[in-house]
Amino acid sequence: MDHHEEEQVEAITRWLKKNGPGIVTGIALGLAAVLTWNVWNRYQANQQEQASALFEAVSQAVLNRDPAEMQVRSEALFDAHGDSTYADLARLMLARASLEQDDVDAAIAYLQQAVDSNDAELQDVARLRLARVLISQGQLDEAEQHIDAVENLSFTAEQDELRGDLYLARDEPERARDAYQAALAALGESANRTLVEMKLDSLPSVEREAS
Repeated sequence: MDHHEEEQVEAITRWLKKNGPGIVTGIALGLAAVLTWNVWNRYQANQQEQASALFEAVSQAVLNRDPAEMQVRSEALFDAHGDSTYADLARLMLARASLEQDDVDAAIAYLQQAVDSNDAELQDVARLRLARVLISQGQLDEAEQHIDAVENLSFTAEQDELRGDLYLARDEPERARDAYQAALAALGESANRTLVEMKLDSLPSVEREAS
């Protein structure tokens, strides 16, 4: 080893003596962070699996039209994973089931909870469904608030259709006509036009109103 190489070795040795503990600590902290991240990911995956299994149980109870089982399974899901997307999907499903059982109050309660979802798209779905139920119950001002709060542009057609229903409930047929026409324009050539066209055709004509 020549003099230059000896100087390099000595310099490296001095640097390690000075910085070695910090390097070791840094490596340890890095490993701890990686381990913590892996544990967290495993925990999250496990939580997702549990929530999914509970959601499936709620779905099966709904399919079986078993109110007692629906209550037990949904309470288990809401207690353990109440803030999850699975819980919000279950609320939408339970709202529909409640309407089929003529329990409008329960349906409204489920949909109001789903409106607070952490998922923006699910929020808008819940708002539109809640608005539809509220219109049927004559709660028009509250329904309008939910319709106006929808932000997802993919729901524009349904938004306009519900505005038409709202105006019709308020006995404002011309505003209803404009809203239904806007809904048809948003739908384009979609197969979902039929119901909106029927609503539009059922409105009194301007000539009939004038007479």
